[in-house]
Amino acid sequence: MEDIISRPSGFLSVCSIRLKDGTPVHPRQAIAQGLIKVNEAVDDSWHLSQDEVGLGSNLFTDSGRQLMAYLFGGKSTMTNWKCAQFGIGTGTTPPNVTNTSLEAPINFGVSQGGNPLKAVSGVDYPNPFIVRVLIELDANDAVGFLLSEFGLFSYDGTLLARKTVVGTNKAAVSLGYSWRIRF
Repeated sequence: MEDIISRPSGFLSVCSIRLKDGTPVHPRQAIAQGLIKVNEAVDDSWHLSQDEVGLGSNLFTDSGRQLMAYLFGGKSTMTNWKCAQFGIGTGTTPPNVTNTSLEAPINFGVSQGGNPLKAVSGVDYPNPFIVRVLIELDANDAVGFLLSEFGLFSYDGTLLARKTVVGTNKAAVSLGYSWRIRF
């Protein structure tokens, strides 16, 4: 009999774009202007708003699943284990459940101390069983890099989920992302 392992699932989307001067650009206009690229179909069950453009499903790592088991059971202090940070990179290898880091992380600027991780912007619960993690890249973050991988990390640096995308050359614009996790 084949073992079936149930994993939390996740979905990454672009939910806001602002030019360096602060002017908002609708994600669909950003696609037409070449500011972002999309390569996967959107599953309606994720309840994306009309202002979001889906980038696709992520893979939840084994270390992320273990961390969630610990959270559910109340093991130790939970502060270090909550989803609190994200990272970006230029890696292109498809996600694997044994990933513990991004393949080719990009450090955030001097204002972030050259750190490869940045605090998430917020967390909310838009639908039953779904946690939405909001992340934002400032206009000066990773300018000129081909962004092709994203990761969600706990406060202690555990990689929870990883997603690779077709890649977008990061211009001097702010990009807001919405990452939904379904339990």
